[in-house]
Amino acid sequence: MSPKALMLSTVAPTIGQFNKGNIEILQSLGYEVHIAADFTDTSVWPIEKENRFREEMEKKNVKCFQIGFSRSLFQIRRHLSSMRDLEKLVEKNQYALIHTHTAVASAIGRVTAHRHGVRIIYTAHGFAFYQGGPRKSWLTYYPVEKLLSRWTDLIITINREDYEMARKRLRAGRVEYVPGVGIDLDRFRAVQADREAVRASLGLQKDDIMLFSVGELCHRKNHAEVIKALSMLAAEGKNLENVHYFICGPGELLDQLDQMGKQEKLNVHLMGYRYDVAELYKSCDLFVFPSFQEGLPVALMEAMACEAPVICSRIRGNVDLIRDEESLFDPKDALSLKARLEAFLTEDARSRNRKTEENLRQLEGFALPVINGKMKEIYSQVGENGR
Repeated sequence: MSPKALMLSTVAPTIGQFNKGNIEILQSLGYEVHIAADFTDTSVWPIEKENRFREEMEKKNVKCFQIGFSRSLFQIRRHLSSMRDLEKLVEKNQYALIHTHTAVASAIGRVTAHRHGVRIIYTAHGFAFYQGGPRKSWLTYYPVEKLLSRWTDLIITINREDYEMARKRLRAGRVEYVPGVGIDLDRFRAVQADREAVRASLGLQKDDIMLFSVGELCHRKNHAEVIKALSMLAAEGKNLENVHYFICGPGELLDQLDQMGKQEKLNVHLMGYRYDVAELYKSCDLFVFPSFQEGLPVALMEAMACEAPVICSRIRGNVDLIRDEESLFDPKDALSLKARLEAFLTEDARSRNRKTEENLRQLEGFALPVINGKMKEIYSQVGENGR
C-alpha cells in the first residue's frame, strides 16, 4: 500500500497556484496525495475556478476534502470545528506526511500532526512578523509560530529574510531555504500576445501609457498608494490624460479604489479576476507592484518573465528578485513612488531594455526546474527519515 501525503491550506488557490508541481513530485515518489482546504472560499478564485481545480486534481487521482478553515484569527469556533474535521481525516487516512501552507491551516495542521505523530513540513509563504512589521503581528503571530515550530519537522522559507528569522528565532527540526514556488520561464516565453489588439480591447489608444498591477484588492497590496502618487503628479501639472492604471484582482477595496480614482479624475480601471494575465503583462508599459508585505511574489516573477518593465516596493521577497535600486520604492511613501513613476515616464527605451534583460537573468535562479529539484530532494529526505 502506498504511503499517503496530505497537502493542507486554508484556501485552495494556494495549492492550485503554487503546489501542483509538489503534488506531482510526491506522486512520483510513490505517495497517494490528498488535498484539504476550504474549496468554498471565493476571495481569491471564483467558484467556477475552484470547481475546475478540484475536478482537475481528482482526474489525477488526488482526493480533495472540504474543511471550512477561516482566514481570520478570531473565528475560534470555526477553528475548533476545522480541527475536529482534520482530526477525523488524519485518523481515517493515517498519513505518512503532511505538507501545510498558510498561517491558520498550518497552525491547526501542526497541532493535529503532533497529536498523531505525523511528520510535517510547513512552507512559510512570508511570515506575518518581519523586520519593520506591525507590532501587533509580532505580538500575535510570532509567539504562536515559535511554539508550533517545536512540533515542525521542517520549515521551508521562500526568501532570505524569513530564512534567517526561522534559523535564529524558531525551533523547528530543520529550516530550509527554497527560492519560491518556481516560475515556468518556458511557458511565459511561449505566450504570444498581440499587443495592439490587447490594448485596443482595453480601450487604449496608440499613445496611451498602460500601468498594470496584479493582486487582491486589500490593504496589504497597497494599490491606493499608486493612485496617490499619480494624483501628486497631476497636482504638479503633469498631464496624465493618456496614463491608465489597470488593477487585476478581486477584493474588498474595489469600491474604495474606484472612488479614489474618480475623485482624483484619474484613469483607474478595476478589472476583477482575469484569465489572460500573461497577455496583459506583455502588453503593459510598466508593471507596478506596491505591496507592504510579501513572501516571494509570483505576480512579480511573472511580470519579469514576460519582460515587462517593473517597479516595486522595497520589501522582503521583492528585493530577492529585483536588485536594481532605481526600480525600488518605499511602499509607505507616495513621494518615493511618484519619483519612480516620473523617472519611468522620462526613461529611454535602451535603459528599460537593459533592466528587463537583467531581470530575466535574475529569474533563472527561481526557475521551476531549480525549485522542483530542491523539493524532490527535501521530500525524499523527509520520507527516508520517516521510515
